[in-house]
Amino acid sequence: MDHIKGIMLINKPLNITSMDVIRTLRKVTGIKKIGHAGTLDPLAKGLLIVAFGKATKLINTYMGLPKKYKTTIDLRSFSTTDDMEGDKTQVKVNKIPSLNEIEEIIKKDFDVFSRFKQFSIT
Repeated sequence: MDHIKGIMLINKPLNITSMDVIRTLRKVTGIKKIGHAGTLDPLAKGLLIVAFGKATKLINTYMGLPKKYKTTIDLRSFSTTDDMEGDKTQVKVNKIPSLNEIEEIIKKDFDVFSRFKQFSIT
């Protein structure tokens, strides 16, 4: 089966890792050369691009494509791990922010790309 090559799009569900998907595919197909184009957190669901055989050489191309993320934010609590898994501390919400206010805060305080520019390799 190692002669098979190609790309498969998988809708990864919650609570499994990207490598869980790869291990399952290897077991089911018998194909050893399988890779994915970017890890999805176990708490994330969504598109996992999987490559088989010689198509694994294309993974970097797919990793460079633009991505979109959708999230749900619960402003009623904080967690020790900043995600759904940590211990939660409830907080009182005096005013529910507007969508515009949330977007402005995200742009100002969570500009991930500008934070990592200092680490970029040229």
